[in-house]
Amino acid sequence: MGDLATVTRLLTSSGNRFVDMNCRDDTGATALSRAARMGRTEVVRYLLSCPDVYVNCADHFGWTPLSWSARYGDHDVVQLLLAYLDIAADRADENGMTPLMLHHGKDMLRLLYGLRTAVTFVLGRGKGSSGSRGLVTQQ
Repeated sequence: MGDLATVTRLLTSSGNRFVDMNCRDDTGATALSRAARMGRTEVVRYLLSCPDVYVNCADHFGWTPLSWSARYGDHDVVQLLLAYLDIAADRADENGMTPLMLHHGKDMLRLLYGLRTAVTFVLGRGKGSSGSRGLVTQQ
């Protein structure tokens, strides 16, 4: 995943007017997933501004851009993704892990839990949109 100038040029050049923002590579990752995983904050910001971007697109492992950025501890990218209205912040991967479970360190846990209280990263009672219960095993 290149720098912002390269990504912008590739997506806006006249020959690429019909670029699929959600095109996947051989692992199922999109440009947004790759940028989030690599901590490319400005590229993530740009891609989130594109009207057709699918922010919750999971790769073959079930990891979303938020999963990748939470796992690798990129606070700025996590903040950008959590601010996105349609983010499924509690979506579990193929192993049942949510971004909250994949967090990297106490600061990331605080960020994931604190910034998105409206999306219930539940630690016991309610459920989020995917039905996961954050860190607590359902009984």
